[in-house]
Amino acid sequence: VALIRERVEMHEGPLRVSVEAHLDGAALGVDLQLAVLRIIQEAVANVRRHAQASRCEVSIGREGSELVITVTDDGIGPPATLTPGIGLTSVEQRAGEFGGTIELAPGPVGSRLRVTLKEDAPT
Repeated sequence: VALIRERVEMHEGPLRVSVEAHLDGAALGVDLQLAVLRIIQEAVANVRRHAQASRCEVSIGREGSELVITVTDDGIGPPATLTPGIGLTSVEQRAGEFGGTIELAPGPVGSRLRVTLKEDAPT
């Protein structure tokens, strides 16, 4: 988690990013750690590119046997007609490698990206 914070905050700029992790118990495997890092980097990059946001919050936790990454922002929200680009496609592919899913929807303010990964999924 420290590495994720460091990588995200290194390129923070005008976008304020906070990262919270609620991971108890077993450590994540190396492949899963890398997938989580890359997913978060891409999600935050998408917020920077498209959301016109000033804040972005990243949360990582467990729900049963799934690892859940949630990225929310205070920007303009997703477009009415979403055309997946390289960023979302990359996130979706990485999630798929771990039997996971992605969901992008309007949040209370801005957007909310929810990514699930199965910790026990073969890669």
